[in-house]
Amino acid sequence: MPPDNSASFEWLKPGPYPVNSSDYEWADTSRPTQKNRDFPGAQQRSLPATIWYPAQFDGPYPLIVYSHGFLSSRGETEYLLRQLASFGYVVVAADFPLTSGSAPGGPNINDVSQQPADVTFLIDTVLALAGSEKPYSGEIDADRIGIMGLSLGGFSTSLTAYHPRLREPRVKAAISIAGPSANLTEKFYTQNDLALPFLMIAGTADRLIDFASNAAVIPQRVPDGGLLSIDGGNHIGFVGMADPTFRFFLNADSVACLSVEANIDASEGRTNEDLFSSAEGIVFDASAPTRCQSEVKEAIHPGRQHMITQLGALSFFESVLADSAVSALRQQLLSAAQTFEASGASTFMPELDPNAKNVRIFNLIGLDAVFRELILHPSAIEYVKVLLGEHYMISNFTANIALPGSGSMPIHSDLGFVSPPPWLAPHSMNIIWCLDDVYESNGATRYIPGSHLYRSLDDLPAMPMQHTVAFEASAGSIIAMDGRMWHTSGANVTENSERALLFGYYSADFLRPQVNWNALLPVELQKSLDPELFLRLGLMAEGNAHQMTRQTTPGPTEDIEQAVSDLALHGLCVISNALDAAALENARQALYHAADSDRQRGRATKGFALDENEHNQRVWNLLNRDLVFADLAEHPMAIRLVRETLGWPALLSNISGNITEPGAVRGVLHADQIFVPEPWPTRPQGLNVLWCIDAFTAENGATEIALGSHRLHRNPNSGDASTAMTPIVAPAGSMVAFESRLWHRSGANTSSDKTRAGVFSFYTTPVYRTQENWFLSLDPGVQRYASETLLTLLAYKSAGFGLVYGESPR
Repeated sequence: MPPDNSASFEWLKPGPYPVNSSDYEWADTSRPTQKNRDFPGAQQRSLPATIWYPAQFDGPYPLIVYSHGFLSSRGETEYLLRQLASFGYVVVAADFPLTSGSAPGGPNINDVSQQPADVTFLIDTVLALAGSEKPYSGEIDADRIGIMGLSLGGFSTSLTAYHPRLREPRVKAAISIAGPSANLTEKFYTQNDLALPFLMIAGTADRLIDFASNAAVIPQRVPDGGLLSIDGGNHIGFVGMADPTFRFFLNADSVACLSVEANIDASEGRTNEDLFSSAEGIVFDASAPTRCQSEVKEAIHPGRQHMITQLGALSFFESVLADSAVSALRQQLLSAAQTFEASGASTFMPELDPNAKNVRIFNLIGLDAVFRELILHPSAIEYVKVLLGEHYMISNFTANIALPGSGSMPIHSDLGFVSPPPWLAPHSMNIIWCLDDVYESNGATRYIPGSHLYRSLDDLPAMPMQHTVAFEASAGSIIAMDGRMWHTSGANVTENSERALLFGYYSADFLRPQVNWNALLPVELQKSLDPELFLRLGLMAEGNAHQMTRQTTPGPTEDIEQAVSDLALHGLCVISNALDAAALENARQALYHAADSDRQRGRATKGFALDENEHNQRVWNLLNRDLVFADLAEHPMAIRLVRETLGWPALLSNISGNITEPGAVRGVLHADQIFVPEPWPTRPQGLNVLWCIDAFTAENGATEIALGSHRLHRNPNSGDASTAMTPIVAPAGSMVAFESRLWHRSGANTSSDKTRAGVFSFYTTPVYRTQENWFLSLDPGVQRYASETLLTLLAYKSAGFGLVYGESPR
């Protein structure tokens, strides 16, 4: 698995169901096992098998039959089989009699011709399980059977899916993982007039099975075939044991080749050339690249190869083994459309669509319970969390039916409707459910590849429609689309084919939704909603209208790990009791003494640019005022947050006091990294650590923040003056950290007698000039006795920048 703080961790987490497995000793007594070297043969074919299945799920289940590779066994890709089971699949795999690593007489590659019948036997046996023999509750859906295999098992899968004599007609989808196919001609795949979805997954650095002649040809040869090519993937990298066994090999296929070649040469009996014929579409071309003759290319980490394989296999089966619920869902949509029209609502939006042949149905959440369940479908939410994180909202849920003759709407970006450029981060996304087969001629959604990286309209090419391609998918598929992607509905130019799609639009929690759910949904319906749906719709129990932001401030914590998580998620964290009573009192006395000293000497800073009033005092260069401020600057919790947010080394740009007195007015809304040219990087360039010397309250001028504003990657402008602000309420002794992109300001002190003081330590990455010129202003005594950490923060210990004759100043 990837690191648990990465986006791919969410994507690759197991599905919603825990997985169990059961082992069986099965035998097909209707067929013998052939003689093999010193093995005399047997009257039956023994097939020890394992079933992986989802617990706590009652089906109906799709069934996947897995075929292992030569010299291997049924558990070779258990990582993949368990992943499928966690998403609701029953998966069965067996050790084939004569091609497994434990075959009597030794592995014999020629027995592959018997394996399609073994697959049929496994399907029959699993479907016939009853009573205590069946480990799972519920039933298998016999209309949703897929097959999959690796290497020789991939070849076996192709035979089972397409061979005129050997194929299993109940199979609805097939995946070959690095399976040999160079000798399988277009005739092989087309002679049965099958519309069978087929996927080849292969690596470009495969030495055993040449990628160019076996995998790259699939899209041209197979009518409904696709290719998932893994750049740098090798053959052995698909096997579970490859990680960690072979992770440090340049390409472990070289090791596998020795064993495979030796055992193929020793195989007895009829050869594959004898078993199959050109009449069946199998032509053995002597000029084709042979096994293990490709050049040795560096292979990617096998763990990464596993991840890509998991995503590809699951997405493929999810898209083509959609259950009969799809047709039922379509009927419910048509019923909802009638209800919608009966209410007097229009299904034609002239501002979006060129003609009324494009039917739109809104408020699916309110029309039928099935849509209230669908919008939180686990597979959809997996995609949403990958792009938007845990804190997302449901902005809209609509349907679009393209009738024959419908036209294309203008090309657009969904995020462009709600957020000004530059568009640097995916603050929204569409999940599209296909209720029909979707293809170019019946109005498939069209998009510009790579357009999610456009930062503004200036990046949009001239004649953008000429750059679009169609999302084509089978009924039951889910399409996940970044909200920045430029797209349009395609024109339906067919004579009688409708195209129905559902669009779930999700957004970051700081964006205003397209729909005001509080106003739209009846109060009684709101009360009956699932709590998770209630939350994601942004509904409020008191029924208030939607506010601009629904993100909440993270609660105070004393756990530094929780604080790190809060800071990464919210751009803000609050640590209570960060200072004990003695340290707090020392800091308070030192700060107020420094402020009094400045006033007495006539150098008090009032009317600062960000706080233009006489009741707010700034106190500068605290490091010279008292050693307690050096302790705050290098406090272990502060440094931990700096390291997590900015990395190390980092610089202390400034440490100053901010005191608001009764009568102080609100400060200027700003972000601390105002010094960074826009568009801003997607990572913060600074971190502000605020020490609450007094309690921060809404009445005494607590710092106010715009929740979620750090995700906009820009400074506030005049149009943001009405942004909803939230005061940071925290007791004295608390530490508040917020990243430099977060909009904030000093709050108004409306109390009659409460002064509020805070110490602000601002840190940046080491490439930026500090606000305070420490080399001029720092007391030499502070420098002389400073710790290594403080010297690094002040750039006296540095590398690459701020050097003196090529050396660090200290």
